[in-house]
Amino acid sequence: MAATFPIITQRVGDGGQTRGPEVLRIQQLLSLAGYRSVGNPDAVWGKNTRTALSQFLEVTGEGLSKVYLEPLDPNDKLLALARKAGVLISLPGGLRSQSAAKALYETCRQDEIPYGWGKEHGAGTRAIWGFAQRPAWAIATTVGTPRAFDTNVPVTLNCTGFANLMMSVWCRGDAHGAPYDASQDVGGFN
Repeated sequence: MAATFPIITQRVGDGGQTRGPEVLRIQQLLSLAGYRSVGNPDAVWGKNTRTALSQFLEVTGEGLSKVYLEPLDPNDKLLALARKAGVLISLPGGLRSQSAAKALYETCRQDEIPYGWGKEHGAGTRAIWGFAQRPAWAIATTVGTPRAFDTNVPVTLNCTGFANLMMSVWCRGDAHGAPYDASQDVGGFN
């Protein structure tokens, strides 16, 4: 298992992917961000998904001739959507060791990131990744294949996820490479 997660690997929407796990993830993010017109996420690009993404893009000031998201674009609309959806954890940029661990701890407290293992916290079904190509952010997904977002509790930490993320920011300053591993199965940090 890798350390980073990209959400999507190619265009999703008009002129891009219209079915599959990456479409599902965009639908889940739209739902979490409050764009309920997306309906029930079903991994199929349709009128409701297009309407919801169009509404999001209007808020970001983007033109609406084509409605899609790409892994990276000059305005990083995918990052904006993930932030609004509440699936991200801010990482302490430029810091390592004790100062990084303290900054991450304070971020988790300030952002009121839930901590626990019970059913209300996903019962160990979360993986915390470095958000691919964005070293200032970690992202929470469900474990298993395909990776997705929990639309009830979008981000939560348990003892393994919290400890692994702390160790990674202590050693690396981020969660974007070895020895960090997002897996809950192997204990995460080697």
